[in-house]
Amino acid sequence: ITVTGQLENSVEATFPYTIYTLRSMYDLGLSSINFNELRVSSDSYSLKNVLLLTPWQTSRMLRNFSFYARGDVQTHFFKEYSFFAQNKNLIQISAKGDTVSLATNQDRLQTKSPFFPLRLKEGTGLTYRLAFSPRASLSLRLGYGWQQEINRGNYVFKAAGHSQTPGDDNIYDIYSETPDLVFHGIESTLVLSAVNILNFVRLNSYFDVLFPISSKDCSPRFENENRINFRIYRNISLDLRLNIQYDKAQKDWLVYDYGTYLRLSLFY
Repeated sequence: ITVTGQLENSVEATFPYTIYTLRSMYDLGLSSINFNELRVSSDSYSLKNVLLLTPWQTSRMLRNFSFYARGDVQTHFFKEYSFFAQNKNLIQISAKGDTVSLATNQDRLQTKSPFFPLRLKEGTGLTYRLAFSPRASLSLRLGYGWQQEINRGNYVFKAAGHSQTPGDDNIYDIYSETPDLVFHGIESTLVLSAVNILNFVRLNSYFDVLFPISSKDCSPRFENENRINFRIYRNISLDLRLNIQYDKAQKDWLVYDYGTYLRLSLFY
C-alpha cells in the first residue's frame, strides 16, 4: 500500500516596477509491505524564487521586457535506503576514494542523507513575456546562471568486487559517494502558462537549459517540468505531472518521473 501527498504554496507580490513570485512544492509518499514496516517511498521539496524588475512597463515598445533574478532549491528531508531481496555484502567508498564502511549480510543500505543531494540554481538576465490572451502567456529568459549539486552522503552502485582486506574472499557490492558538482554558463528558460482552457484545464510547463562554459564536458543540461490540472468540482481537481531531466555528463539517457494527484486548493 502506498499513499502519496503533495503540498504546494505560491505567492505573487507586485510593487512599483517590481514583481516577486515564490513557489514551493513538497511531495511525500509512505508505503507499507504487509503492514509490517512503514517506509518513505517519495520525498522531494523544491522552492523557486523569481524577482522581476520592469523599468519599461510604461513603454509601448519595451513593456514586455524586464530583468530577472532567480534562486531555486531542490532537496529532501528523510534518509533514503536501498532494500535488497537477499542479504548482501556492502562497501561504501567516499568521493575521495577512502573506504567509509564494510559490512556483511545486510538487507538495506542508506544511500542518501537528509537534505543531500542539495541542488541549487541561481541566475540573472533579461526576460521577454508574450501574452497570447488573458489566459495564456509565454516567457523566455536568457542570462547567466550557476548550478551547484552538493552530494554529501549520496551513494550509488559502482561495481561488484573484493575488499582489500587480506584473506577476505567475499564478494561485495561497492557503492561510491557522488562528488560535488558546480556549473556556470549561459542559461535559458521557457515558461508556458495557460489557464481555463475549455473552462476546466490548466497547463504549466517549465523548460530550463544551461550551457556550461567551465567544465570539461560542456554538454547542455536540460530540465523540463510539466503539469496539467483538470478541474473536477470547485476547488477539487486532478493533477497530472511529468518531469524530465537530461545531463550527458552524468547519465547519457533521459531521467523522468510522473504522478497523478487529487488536488484540494485553498486560497488565502
